[in-house]
Amino acid sequence: MKGVIVNYRMKTTREVIVKPYEINSRKDAFKIVGKVVRWIDMKGRVWKGKVTNAHGNSGCVRVRFKKPLPAYSLGTQVEIEA
Repeated sequence: MKGVIVNYRMKTTREVIVKPYEINSRKDAFKIVGKVVRWIDMKGRVWKGKVTNAHGNSGCVRVRFKKPLPAYSLGTQVEIEA
């Protein structure tokens, strides 16, 4: 499953808001809590994170990464392992 990074949660880039393409409700967003999320940059480096909670009512989720993401990650795709 794929998604897009929509925004940062707070001032830190360690926790971001991701909108999965196939999920449109809060109820469905809770089904992917605990899944692993991978973001790959242009050089091929991989950041791994975990879905922690739903965010809002439109199906967005919070993802916490081990290392902070760079600022240019906004608007890019992530892979959610199902």
